Amino acid sequence: ARRIAEARFEGYPAPRSATCFGAGLRGRYVDLGLIRPSKAHLVGNGPDYGVTAAQIAAYADRHVLRLQVRKQLGISPDAFLLGFVGRFVHDKGIEHLFHAYRAIAKRNPLTRLLLIGDFEQGDPVDAEVRNAMAQDAGITFTGFVTNPFQYYFAMDLFVFPTAREGFPFSPVEAAVAGVPTVGFAATGMSDAVLQGQTGVLVPAGDTDRLVAECCKFARDRELLLRVGLDAHLWASNDMLQQKAWSNWSAWYDRLG
Repeated sequence: ARRIAEARFEGYPAPRSATCFGAGLRGRYVDLGLIRPSKAHLVGNGPDYGVTAAQIAAYADRHVLRLQVRKQLGISPDAFLLGFVGRFVHDKGIEHLFHAYRAIAKRNPLTRLLLIGDFEQGDPVDAEVRNAMAQDAGITFTGFVTNPFQYYFAMDLFVFPTAREGFPFSPVEAAVAGVPTVGFAATGMSDAVLQGQTGVLVPAGDTDRLVAECCKFARDRELLLRVGLDAHLWASNDMLQQKAWSNWSAWYDRLG
């Protein structure tokens, strides 16, 4: 939406119609005045991909995978493990994530942070924060990985303080692994995280609220497991790959 808005103001025409991955992105298009509501179309409830049958089946082995991945990474089985998957850039909220992790660790010394991905040159993370992260023994970096799915099983909580998204799929992958998400209520996030059902969204930029919600999960194992199960059931049903393909196939047939 931001790129289209910038193009529009440079003199390029707005799109006559658009297919949107979720209601949040559709609402953003409309709010920016880029398109009439009748021309902004939703196809199903997500992008033209989804969680696979193999990912869903892996949930049955979640306890074994949790221990295997933690052992591989040198993370204690007893740690309260926060996780993040994505690009390490300012726009993804890495600074908010780091400060939240530090605050949570003060309240719960068993807190650790697992970061899947790598730093990028564009939109860089604050240099002071990056240096502090590198020196923190409680943070585990994997670097870039082609298929990060197994790492979700090691996590207790997926933390995603992003500034904006189209349709973020990492919270859905976390969900199918039975891991709740706590994140910012940025554009697109309400389509990937169902408030109070698969996780919790707080106002964008509110790190204190982010910390408070993470600490609720840290204190209440029953809550963590219940929301994790609800997240898995939702992702396994509503975000199933075959369902997404069927929705988009039907959409193309109507256009044809």
